[in-house]
This record gives sequence, structure tokens and C-alpha cells, in this order.
Amino acid sequence: LGRTDLFVLPCVTEQSGGKDNLPTVIMEAMAAGVPCISTRVAGIPEMVIDGETGLLVDERDTEGLAGAMAALLANGDRARAFGEAGVRLAESRFAQEKTAGGLRRLLTAYGLVRFDAALTGRDPAMWGDYARQVFTRIPRLWRWRNKKVAYLPGGRALTEKQLRGSAD
Repeated sequence: LGRTDLFVLPCVTEQSGGKDNLPTVIMEAMAAGVPCISTRVAGIPEMVIDGETGLLVDERDTEGLAGAMAALLANGDRARAFGEAGVRLAESRFAQEKTAGGLRRLLTAYGLVRFDAALTGRDPAMWGDYARQVFTRIPRLWRWRNKKVAYLPGGRALTEKQLRGSAD
């Protein structure tokens, strides 16, 4: 891939309406610094930004595709600039450290990851996520302990007052 002059992927929408949202091969080519040419289908324009990280043509536009290929093969500086911009975009959106960190913070904020002091040392912003987890759980626990004491078929919860038949 590193010795390739261009990466060309003319995606089309299937007759049934199916399409590949964002082909992984485009992200791989961009991460390798290869200028990309593709079509305006699904999520492709999110990565191949026309005129910035590559060129886009309409679906089934064979003349436009050939013209885009000829233009980049004739202008090495422009192709190189697209390749460099593609590397920066791929790194900013899909670097493993960034995506793993974002996922870890999201899971922590919603109480799906237990407290780990080592994580807060590497990512001090995790303290806020742990705090959000605590403040999300406390009201839920309070409501469960103090109000919901019985469940009817269908999942309806009855409070202690309703069970006693109290009007207050």
C-alpha cells in the first residue's frame, strides 16, 4: 500500500439499497498516506473530504472517476498533500489510544467499569467520569430502596404507600 500512487474505490448503492457505510480499506489507505478517490456514498465523504483528503465523484460516473485519477496522477504535489491530510485525519479519528480512551470514559461514566486508580493516573479526566457514575447511581439506588417495593405483572411498580392503601 505504501508504494501505491492512488487508492480508487468506486462504491455504488446496490439495487436493493444496500451500501457499505465506511469501507475500512479507505481508512487503511489514508492511514498509509495514499491519496484516495471514491464516490459520494454513505459515510465515505466523512473520510474522503473532496479537495482536502482526496477526491469524490458521483456514483457510476466513469468519466468523472477517470478524470479524477488523471488529475492526481498528473499533479504529484496535490496527491501528496491529500495523502498527508488523509494520514492526519485517520490518526485524529481512529488512533487506537484515542478510540479506546473514549470508549473507556463512556463505559466508566455509565457505571459499566469499576473504579481503577491506575486509570485516573493516566487520564485525570476519569475522575469526572467516576463522579458522574456515582451521582447517576445514588438517585437510582435511593428510588429503588425507598419507593419501589413490589412489582405487578407487566412490570408496574407499587410504592409502599400504594400497598398500604394510604391516601397521603
